[in-house]
Amino acid sequence: MIITINCDEISDDINEATDFFIKYKLSYIELRSINKKNLLDYSLDEIKEFKKQILKKRLKVVAIASPLFKWFYNKPISSIKFDSFFFNPILSINKKNNILKKH
Repeated sequence: MIITINCDEISDDINEATDFFIKYKLSYIELRSINKKNLLDYSLDEIKEFKKQILKKRLKVVAIASPLFKWFYNKPISSIKFDSFFFNPILSINKKNNILKKH
């Protein structure tokens, strides 16, 4: 069994969050946002820098928790309450695909 937590549930600061994982002997992390910015909004170079920081502490990323493909089935968007985690998931499929191609 793998126990993990979203880093941003601990802290928006990646160093503070990863230090928590080390302190409590947790090896696996889940990423969603860093510094109140969704991972999808970072450049590939910035993501690589986060990766270096995480690997330096011998942690493993097991999931990216992204709202990119939230699906609002058959309801008006204005009637749905959701947390966007610093990213607007109300995009067309083409725009979502373009974001994926960027990374």
